[in-house]
Amino acid sequence: MKKIASPKELFSRAWTALKATWQIVLPLVAGIQVASYVLSQLVSFIPGALGTVLSFVATAVIMVPTVGVLNGTLGYVRKKPLTYDCIRSMLPHAWKVICLYLWTMLCLFAWMLPGMGGMIVGLMMLAIGQKLLVLGILGGLTMIAGVVAMLVLACRAAFSYAMNNGILIDDPTTPVRDILKKSKTMMQGYRWHYFKVGLPVFGGILVIVLVIGLLTAVLPLWLNSMISTAMGVVTATMSQYLLPVMYEELRRIGR
Repeated sequence: MKKIASPKELFSRAWTALKATWQIVLPLVAGIQVASYVLSQLVSFIPGALGTVLSFVATAVIMVPTVGVLNGTLGYVRKKPLTYDCIRSMLPHAWKVICLYLWTMLCLFAWMLPGMGGMIVGLMMLAIGQKLLVLGILGGLTMIAGVVAMLVLACRAAFSYAMNNGILIDDPTTPVRDILKKSKTMMQGYRWHYFKVGLPVFGGILVIVLVIGLLTAVLPLWLNSMISTAMGVVTATMSQYLLPVMYEELRRIGR
């Protein structure tokens, strides 16, 4: 089997593609973010469980143009021209995109259940432990362990399913469950590698978030909102390049 390129090399490829096409991708991603915000605000006026369900569906619908842009950047990585029309490229397969997103979220939720169970047990022990100190301490430790387990399992699952959209773009006729299986197979042994590819971006974003958190009491609310929105756009834009580069590299080595 061929050797996979280093995280540094893969990030360099993504960065080169970004520098060449950001004028197209950044406005598209920003527009999608604005549309997502508007939809979420409209749905927020609907009370109860219906509002929650519609909010989730709205997020799934936004995935159609998002995967469309990804189709464009994947094409660019494959030496094809990138145009604004890429945002509409997945409309013929909109239902498949939505189903894939919803099924993936369901699988992520299932992966998180053990950690959530630990949290619930910990909370119950804390409630009982108000009268029994030892039980309260054990409850706190159990709850912390549950949170850690939930985050670890969720991250593991998210990286396992990271190639879903690339597989869908290449063959929209593939059944949703088969897409998830194929993504898990592709990412087996390379989840940590992909994490390191995106570490320069997401590490930088994390530092900025921590700094903003410390300055929340000083900075105006509108400025905090603007910075948070800008970080969201930057992260989403960079993701549109990291995934295609990693996907193509995994295909190159025969995954």
